[in-house]
Amino acid sequence: VPEGAASGLACDIRAKPKRWCGGFSPAFLVMFQLATVLVALLVMHLHQLVQDQGRIHQEAASTVTLPTPSTTIALPGSTSESPAAGNGTSSGRQRVKKDTSEKDLQVAAGSDGDLRASLRMDVEQLSIGGPQERISAAMAVLRAARDGTETQAAVVEVGAVKPLVKLLQDDDRGLQELAAATLGILAAKGPSNQAAVARSGAVPPLVRLLKGERALKAAVSALRNLAADNDRNQAAIAQAGAVAPLVRLLREGTADVQAEAAAALGNLGGATSDNHYEKQVAIARAGAIPPLVELLGGDLPEVSELAAGALRMLATNNADNQVAIAQAGAIGPLVRLLEDEATRVREEAAAALGYLAFYDTETHYGNQVAIADAGAVVRLVRLLQ
Repeated sequence: VPEGAASGLACDIRAKPKRWCGGFSPAFLVMFQLATVLVALLVMHLHQLVQDQGRIHQEAASTVTLPTPSTTIALPGSTSESPAAGNGTSSGRQRVKKDTSEKDLQVAAGSDGDLRASLRMDVEQLSIGGPQERISAAMAVLRAARDGTETQAAVVEVGAVKPLVKLLQDDDRGLQELAAATLGILAAKGPSNQAAVARSGAVPPLVRLLKGERALKAAVSALRNLAADNDRNQAAIAQAGAVAPLVRLLREGTADVQAEAAAALGNLGGATSDNHYEKQVAIARAGAIPPLVELLGGDLPEVSELAAGALRMLATNNADNQVAIAQAGAIGPLVRLLEDEATRVREEAAAALGYLAFYDTETHYGNQVAIADAGAVVRLVRLLQ
């Protein structure tokens, strides 16, 4: 990269510390590298704290805490409350105003057998009921999926997944959205549910929903949760053609859809297998990096946070993407996000900068210089305090 290029790198990124670079002596550069290594270690320590708290999407080479999806759904015949943006805790789950039917009251107060019997009736209605019966049944299954681990297990055990997958292809937009949201919530609860949803054929119809306007956010959220820390699902989603429409949504979607698309792409590039390099490069070649960098300057904290997280995932142990992200102008916005009011935005920005500065001795030197020149060191030290 020539000096003064748009990437902001101070010198050739392949330059070794022993060479003169930017007018500094070799001794100064050695001292500078020692300092940047210490900063990188501090950033990695901060990133570990982030990881321990449980993140929205998977950390590189680590176990992921899967979140409750942040999908907002307009439920037919009822009202819903959306959680705070980015809230991944159980207290931030969406709550749906329940119908006060006799069956609902029985399930709320009844035994585990009552719950399963009621869910079996709902699942049957998903397949054979009329339009209103199917909507009511889908809402009941969605409520059960939201109610906790035991009720989610019951939803899977009574065979609700396959009828829900079939509803993804229904002509009724409300049913499509209910089905996608329920499948996304189930997939967020661990590998066994991820496998059950994928085995039932959910990936192709979910990807097809990305290419239209129906149930768009719910479909993106479901794919995001299916891909989290799951190499098999990541491959299936990519093979089904999800990457290109997700990149398009980074540019054309509403803010909430952009946030979900960024998180989904970050999960698809996750370093959970030996082929993570190819996955990361494929996403970069599809054009994801420039719009992700642009989203760093968005007005909504959740969008900036998830864009920074996606860039972090694409940069992890990938020298080519580290260079491409720096050349796309990400370093300046990431440094500015270190002073954002939202804690999670600051954490993701620090983690992304850490991965841009660490991995390959031939590559990261130029990024380290650029990160320091952009004023990151003082801000990072301030975060540690």
